[in-house]
Amino acid sequence: VRSGTVQWDALSSIPASDLQRLAKQGVIQKIDASAIPGLEKLPRAALSDYGVPALNAVVTVSYREFQGVNPLKSVADFFDPNIKGPRAVSSLAGEAPFNCIVALLSEGVHPDELVKHIDVARCLKVFDKIKDQITAYWSNGSEMAQLMIDNNVDYCICRDGRIVQAAMVNPEWTIQYKGGIQFMGYLSFVKGTKNVDVLNAFATSMLDPIRQAIFSQESGYSAPNPESVNYLPDNLKPFVSVTPAAQAALAALPAEIAETVATQQTEIGKAWQAYVSK
Repeated sequence: VRSGTVQWDALSSIPASDLQRLAKQGVIQKIDASAIPGLEKLPRAALSDYGVPALNAVVTVSYREFQGVNPLKSVADFFDPNIKGPRAVSSLAGEAPFNCIVALLSEGVHPDELVKHIDVARCLKVFDKIKDQITAYWSNGSEMAQLMIDNNVDYCICRDGRIVQAAMVNPEWTIQYKGGIQFMGYLSFVKGTKNVDVLNAFATSMLDPIRQAIFSQESGYSAPNPESVNYLPDNLKPFVSVTPAAQAALAALPAEIAETVATQQTEIGKAWQAYVSK
């Protein structure tokens, strides 16, 4: 981009927390929403000037539907020390801000306060309440899913796509969206691309509800077009986050929180990794 010779036309699966940073750095350019039919059907919270929503990424909780395992009625229940059972969370620095956001929301912190600052110290105190019940830390997506498939834990703070993948193999597992948080992954156009017309056509094709349903079936992750649910098999519909019921259950976060996550990523990541290594 800086040399004036653009070798790539687009970037895929860009987290919301990176969009503004890449825009400020001059790496990506604004999209023309009027040239991409289908964008108007997406949830308003999913839209961005700098990207086309490609997938819904949700951080929430899952649990085993098994005798002796208490169902989680919300993410807040994961942090209730009176609900006993082995738990799993991520050890990754990159997941740390999301762990802290759900922990602080469970304590009643208002989303607007999180936009101002994610209080890492308070976050870790929330985890302190159930740290003795955290028996596994996952460090990649495959490990996350396998912990559930093998019933190594009863509860997990996980990504929704991996929960779905696990549940399709081990039907004891289910998902709870109440109190979960959603961050989109985006298709972004590299600044200076000479193939905007091709990218617009690709994005339009990508947003087709039938194609998005196929994406969800193959990956386990929800696609952003709500109409895709109409083309999903019945056993998958209760798991995807794009349904009206799931969207209503998720915590409503201001779009500005993505920038807060980007700003505090290193700080929170270092604190989290020090915490889990103790």
